[in-house]
Amino acid sequence: MTGESCEEVFQDSFVTYDELFDLCELDNRRRLGSGVSGTAYKVIFKDKYACLKLGKCLEDQKSFDDEASILTELKGAGGAPLLYCVCNNFPAIVISFRGGITLYKYCKNNELDLETILSLFIKVARKLEEIHLRGFTHNDLKSDNILVQETDGCLELNIIDFGLSTEVGGYVDWYHTPEEHEQYPHYAPEVFFTGPCTPKGDVYSLGYMMFNLLGSYFRKKKIPGPLCLIRLIDFMMDAERTKRPSILQVIEILEKIIDHLGTNATPQDAAASADAASEADAASEADATSRTCAVPRDDVPPVTDVPQRGDAAGSSIINKIKRVALRHALYTALSCVFGCIQQPQY
Repeated sequence: MTGESCEEVFQDSFVTYDELFDLCELDNRRRLGSGVSGTAYKVIFKDKYACLKLGKCLEDQKSFDDEASILTELKGAGGAPLLYCVCNNFPAIVISFRGGITLYKYCKNNELDLETILSLFIKVARKLEEIHLRGFTHNDLKSDNILVQETDGCLELNIIDFGLSTEVGGYVDWYHTPEEHEQYPHYAPEVFFTGPCTPKGDVYSLGYMMFNLLGSYFRKKKIPGPLCLIRLIDFMMDAERTKRPSILQVIEILEKIIDHLGTNATPQDAAASADAASEADAASEADATSRTCAVPRDDVPPVTDVPQRGDAAGSSIINKIKRVALRHALYTALSCVFGCIQQPQY
């Protein structure tokens, strides 16, 4: 964070645990959920609903202070809760209550079509972009940390739980073994193994979330998933951070896929159309390149910079994602999730 102390940042926001008990009417609290660092409750704070996060022990104080500092600087970006107060003698913070249900429950409880699900992913990606533009990464993105609210037919998504969030380039203060990563697969490898946290780590987690939610959809429909979606997820979850697309590129690709889905009546036709359009675009680009560039396509060095939306570098990566054939091993690994997937013709 900045060089300011916790006291300088929050000033009048500090309260003691006894004062917190009075302010939050803890006798009427309702448990919302719990995690590694503590438990969240829905409470009434100064005549309005709020969320109280209580730590498990005094050793959690620093992580709660860090989260409070980040929420102060985010100022609601990405749907992040607003900070109301911080307890100064026990790990606890009071933040604004973001109503609704988790994205996981929303997708499970509603009969959503593929276009709606992809639109939700775009909304999540845009919220992540807001957080990244503030100079922070979330580092713990999953469907249980995204709340969905429906108001007058419009869906609003809010990202919550910034307990592991850091500044871009920062480090999560923990230590894990490679075996433990299998228990928490939504973390990007570099985040899990104390590497620098960047927006590409959140791209990885978003890819894992897409993998799970889309897998459930295609299993239920008993149809194969579009290859262009599977390729996108594969790139998003690349173990090497620099090979993943940026969050802006993910948004652009999903928008293109939705454009193709909107012209078809059935999920099967939509999936086939999206793949056909993807292959046609790739073939067209390859043909144009062969007439204007003597360098073999496979010899073109990978683009590692994060391009802005719509620029030439961004379009290059998007077409590369469409063009590159998915590895045979990936089809084998994903077949149990996405159903019967036809092998590509190399």
